Amino acid sequence: MLKKLNKWLIVSDQEDNPFEYRKKVMLVNGVLIILFVLILEAIIVILGLTLSDFPVKSLLILQIVTLFVFKKTQSIDLTINIFLGSCFVALFNTAINSGGIYSMDLFFLIVLPMMAFAFASARSGFFWITLVVLSSVFYLTLELYSTTSYRADTLQFQPMYYFFCNVFLSSITCGMFYVFNSVTNRLFKKMIRQKKQIAEQADELKVARQKVLDSNEELESYAYTTAHDLKQPLRAISSFSELLKSEMQSGKSSEDSLVFLDFILNGSKDMENLITDLLHNAKMNNGLLSSYQKTNFKDIVEIVLNGLYAQISETNAVVNIKELDIELNVIPAKIIQLFQNIISNALKYRSKDKCPIIYISCNERDEYWEFSVEDNGMGIPKSKQESIFEFFTRVQTDEVEYVGAGIGLGTCKKIVEQHKGEIWVESILGQGSTFYFTINKNLFNTKIKKLNDEAQTNLGEAV
Repeated sequence: MLKKLNKWLIVSDQEDNPFEYRKKVMLVNGVLIILFVLILEAIIVILGLTLSDFPVKSLLILQIVTLFVFKKTQSIDLTINIFLGSCFVALFNTAINSGGIYSMDLFFLIVLPMMAFAFASARSGFFWITLVVLSSVFYLTLELYSTTSYRADTLQFQPMYYFFCNVFLSSITCGMFYVFNSVTNRLFKKMIRQKKQIAEQADELKVARQKVLDSNEELESYAYTTAHDLKQPLRAISSFSELLKSEMQSGKSSEDSLVFLDFILNGSKDMENLITDLLHNAKMNNGLLSSYQKTNFKDIVEIVLNGLYAQISETNAVVNIKELDIELNVIPAKIIQLFQNIISNALKYRSKDKCPIIYISCNERDEYWEFSVEDNGMGIPKSKQESIFEFFTRVQTDEVEYVGAGIGLGTCKKIVEQHKGEIWVESILGQGSTFYFTINKNLFNTKIKKLNDEAQTNLGEAV
């Protein structure tokens, strides 16, 4: 029954603020128990089984009002003060008929500031302890200066003794309770903060663990593909070196020797290109060059086009740039690499019967900028348009296989993800492709772990 009433009365979730939630549960349960007791007493009075000076009807109404105020406002401070007010009125009135300054009901008023300290605020606690002291002053004045005395013949002490006992015990008890409650609250809140920190750390560990698992899977693919890719140029170098050695041992020198040397050099260049791509990927994974800077994208594209000038001239390519004079917080070196990979692919995988035409543009959205690089090249099969952004994936058609290590577009995806964006392609085979990627508008530097010089040196040596 109490649980159902708690669910109806208490709106907040236990996980949001467990400390406040427990206080609300204790407060509501306390009011409900007192309400239940008052209902029983009201039934007994109505049946005429006993007479009571206690203002049962008034307290019943006040307790019901208290619950509805709490349901409406969910305010602990307001609810507890209304509740304490009803208790104060009841005890203050009954003290008149039960001994005034000598009454135990007056002593029970000590409970009010203790509850205020526990459930509301220190201000409420001090307010109620002041009210208790003023009540004692009132009953002392009534005892000393009224015509009717409550003092009985059996009492051995003067009214002032009971007054000071009441005030002293109220002050000491409430003071100790205030200190204890303050310390307990601080410790409990500290425990909640630590629990949240532990939960956040646990979430971070889960994310880190998943990254490690993903990294391990990528590493397995990385090792397999790298070994496979390095075998091809190594096999060519080894084979043609054997042929060249045989010719030299026989003492014959012909044009074939130069051809063999060309094959050996080409194999060495292929290995060098593959190692360079792997080095870029290693830097990407280790978070190098990871500082956001305000960067103009028009300048970025100009740097990329200047770097690709030779390829653009050789292929008679035309590059059209539209509305790129914008500035965003990005990692400049990585954005340069992003555009360079996409534009160089457009030049590399061009149609044989027409010169490359490339359009670069951008559009502003609510939370990000959307960039597009469109070409009139070979196009990409529909079935391969998602997998091309995975590392070590090559696209192959019946007519031609796209030559490369399969790292470039995987690197592009990583760069875009570091800028809290997405990348995708729309393409029609034989007509061309349009690569889209987004970059978040609100990128700011956080505390980034920097690799020291020794780690960077070791990375270079390892590769």
